[in-house]
Amino acid sequence: MNILSPGIYLTNRLRFPAKFAVLAIIVVIPLIVLGLRVFNSLNSSIDTVAQERVGREYLHVVTPILRLSMLQRAATNRLLAGDASAAQDMVNNRGQLETAFNNLADMDARQGRTLETENRVQRLRDGARSLMDSVKPGLAQDEFFAQWNEQLAQTLNFIYYVSATSGMVLDEDYASLFMIDLSTIRMPREINVAGQIRGITAGLSTGQGLNVPMRGSLESLLKIELQFRAELEQSIRLLKRRAPELAARIGDPIATATSTMDSFRNDLSTYVKGTEFSVQQGQALSARGNVVVAGLYKAQDEIQTALQGELDARYDGLLRQREVVIAMCVVMGLLLLYAFCSIYRALRVAIDSLLGVTRRLADGDLSARAQVVSQDEIADIGNGLNAMAEAFASSISHMDRTSYELSDVAARLGTSIGLAKQSMNAQQAETEQVATAINEMTASVADVAQNTEGAAMAADAANTASRDGLRIMGQTHSTIQALAE
Repeated sequence: MNILSPGIYLTNRLRFPAKFAVLAIIVVIPLIVLGLRVFNSLNSSIDTVAQERVGREYLHVVTPILRLSMLQRAATNRLLAGDASAAQDMVNNRGQLETAFNNLADMDARQGRTLETENRVQRLRDGARSLMDSVKPGLAQDEFFAQWNEQLAQTLNFIYYVSATSGMVLDEDYASLFMIDLSTIRMPREINVAGQIRGITAGLSTGQGLNVPMRGSLESLLKIELQFRAELEQSIRLLKRRAPELAARIGDPIATATSTMDSFRNDLSTYVKGTEFSVQQGQALSARGNVVVAGLYKAQDEIQTALQGELDARYDGLLRQREVVIAMCVVMGLLLLYAFCSIYRALRVAIDSLLGVTRRLADGDLSARAQVVSQDEIADIGNGLNAMAEAFASSISHMDRTSYELSDVAARLGTSIGLAKQSMNAQQAETEQVATAINEMTASVADVAQNTEGAAMAADAANTASRDGLRIMGQTHSTIQALAE
């Protein structure tokens, strides 16, 4: 059994509209399913990038809080180290920090439900306020510094949390993922440890050295900074593999900041390990610490700007791609519809034309011919039908001519038969006359026959008499002969 037999069996039992409907279903349904999958995939990517843009915008508002909290930590450390001028800096910085928290609260009111931040913003704000309200001269410098470090650690954890709930850490684009890693993990950690170093250095502005616990913390922070920087540079190298231009764009500010950090570390280590301290040198180191942190924040801003540009470009590209897919689906659907309608219409017109010709041929119009305008199988059928009609017309024409000739011969034969009939009629008249004469002759013959019969009887009697006479004569002769002897 041919594998196509079921399809042929079914197709042969469907009219053209049903056939085209089945074909349309077979073609259109997979295309619709494929188009929906592509469309849903694009929508998913668009939603993901849109969510990441929300997260990036949210973190852009969090960054000032991180920076101002570090400044507040440094100012607090200066105040507790005995620098009375830090009090006014703390007041000014607190006002800016409150403004930053207000901005974050407004952002959280709009996007908090989406990012599932719950009451984390308020907890951060309450923690910062508690630390700022509890600052009093005479408090342990290292303990309060550690409390601010804990507050900043919570801020960093909040940044990590938002990057996770916004889907940034799951970005499907490697270049964006590496920049997200830089902006939400690597750089914030580098900035935090640099800020802690700067905060400890702020205590040198009084011209005094560091106590043993603070010196131990500084040495530990310098080692951690080297570790974080190695991870930062590794992330940049990975980004360079995927997007060299982006890596070069954000790598230069980072390299400048880390170079400044190296110089600052060397001078700071030399100063701390020395025995001579001065207010001027301490303030200079504190100012250089501010420059280092400012450079790192500048690099962070460059990363966030590049990330924003990358996400915006991807978002716009995905929107355009979705529009292209929609346009392609619409165009493809219209083309398929146009193709199906055109093919169906062409077949329908050709078949109707052939049916019209066959009906005219069936009615006896052998001049009917199919108008063949295509080059497909229907055209072959039309050409075959025209050839058959031409053959029929030729045969009928030949039969017509033969019939005409037969009619002419029949006419001539009729004329001949008429003449023969006239001759026969004349002959019949003559025959009747002959028959009359024959009848008369027959009567005469009958009379003659009767007379002849009488003569015959007389002759027979004479013949008998003659035989008797002959017999007597014989007897007489015998007697005479006997007598003669």
